[in-house]
Amino acid sequence: LVVMREPIDRLIAAYTDFDDGALDRPFDTLSTAEMRHIALEYGNVALAYLGNGAYDPQNVQNNSKLSPSGGDMEVAKSTLRHCSIGIFDRWEESQQLWAKELPWSTLGNSTAHERPSKVAHVTHRDLNPEQVDALRSLLGADFELYQHATRIFDMRLHRLNLAAESEEEACGPHAVRASCAKPRL
Repeated sequence: LVVMREPIDRLIAAYTDFDDGALDRPFDTLSTAEMRHIALEYGNVALAYLGNGAYDPQNVQNNSKLSPSGGDMEVAKSTLRHCSIGIFDRWEESQQLWAKELPWSTLGNSTAHERPSKVAHVTHRDLNPEQVDALRSLLGADFELYQHATRIFDMRLHRLNLAAESEEEACGPHAVRASCAKPRL
């Protein structure tokens, strides 16, 4: 099971949860240069984790965390193809997929939960375009994997006919579903 999260949002959460400076300096108040530094420290962890790199390296001599490193993109994509996938920002759909793919598990029955945070919740939508572009370039590998995982996720939802169920729940049983409508020529 792999749950993927939009890479900048994952980076912000890692900074907020693990960096001692986050309490005094929320992510959205950092300069672009400071954000770039944080991205180098916490970035591309999905590639390292899924691609057999060093995703949580530690320096045991001075008891400090090191930056994630390494990882093979093809190994990471293969790992995604062989795992049940969830998308953090699409929790309800993830639950539906897990209920079908992992019927013996309670994953399809769990509810989303909010973890208490030291600072206000910030997402990539709270950043200016220059900051998003800078972070996107540094997190390119994780963005590639996130897009790959999202395509697999959507394909599996469609294959299991869960995409239609999700739209019906959102729009009601008699709504015209945009994904089913064919353009008129």
